[in-house]
Amino acid sequence: MRHAILAGCFLVAALIGPSNAQPTPAEPQTVRRFDLVSGILFTCAPMTGAVWTTEACQWITTQFRQKAEAAKVRFEEVRITADFKSAKLTTIDGFDRDKAVRVFWYFEGKDGPAGSISAILSAGVIYEPTKKDNPNFVPGQRIPINFYAQSALYDPGITFRSAKEYIGLITDSFFESGEAKVPKQ
Repeated sequence: MRHAILAGCFLVAALIGPSNAQPTPAEPQTVRRFDLVSGILFTCAPMTGAVWTTEACQWITTQFRQKAEAAKVRFEEVRITADFKSAKLTTIDGFDRDKAVRVFWYFEGKDGPAGSISAILSAGVIYEPTKKDNPNFVPGQRIPINFYAQSALYDPGITFRSAKEYIGLITDSFFESGEAKVPKQ
């Protein structure tokens, strides 16, 4: 009897044929935004005459270095230049600095150090279009593209101790943005 039931099951399976189940669509491959760049080029510029901004830059630099290491992202501190956002940069010790996100933290105040002071993080990458991207591209074109930007405006008389919390939030938000998943290109 048992053999007859098994034979019947095989016969039914043979008559029905293979399953017509649809394959589940493949999950889109994602990467971190940080995985699309070679690392972080970083500079911080304090505001002349606003002593607390020098202390802030030292703290921000340490924070960026530590957070980049934790995120396994190459980090290099560089001096600011007039063309920092778009200059063609060389590869040094295997670090393609031209493909890095360029992070510029700086402080400015329209009324000098006694007035309101803005703390500004501006980060960008260089986009070099190709014929595939745009048939009318201009060879050698280098376009700075925003990666992340945020700022805070501080009242006159602010101290680093008072400004530190929001500077830290901006720094944390930059790294959260870099850890965000995007479709693999």
